[in-house]
Amino acid sequence: MDNTQKLQKMFWQLNLYFQAHFCPIVSEDVLLYCENNCIQPFYKTINDYLKRQGLTKRQLSSRLQDRKSIYNIYHQDNYIPTKRLAICIGLCLKLSKEDFSDYLHAVGYHLSCHIRQDVVVMFCLENGIYAGVEVDLCLEKMQEKPLFNCYF
Repeated sequence: MDNTQKLQKMFWQLNLYFQAHFCPIVSEDVLLYCENNCIQPFYKTINDYLKRQGLTKRQLSSRLQDRKSIYNIYHQDNYIPTKRLAICIGLCLKLSKEDFSDYLHAVGYHLSCHIRQDVVVMFCLENGIYAGVEVDLCLEKMQEKPLFNCYF
């Protein structure tokens, strides 16, 4: 038996041992953990905020001016938006700074004081600036890429 065959046999035995001793436990533990700790899908998070704000999906789509993204959110399982899109949606929902932070956290993002674009968004939230054009002007003034311009 050459070295390659010995390694293959050893790998096969190790694989069988792992499957017999670890896989059933890990699988059950992972499923249970995910059931208890997973946050709801993104579209449900948006629906919650839409209800709080008294808005419809159509109104959100109109504010965002991006039907395709709204369609993807509601028709693709486990859809996770980019940070840029998540920020744009949060601004279109006109969330307070605290709600905005909670909303971004639910999607897996946050605003950082180390990222100039994020600081500009924080400024806009604190000063009630939600219109895409105004937010983009603030970003351009700081020589940052616009958020909404890519959706027009």
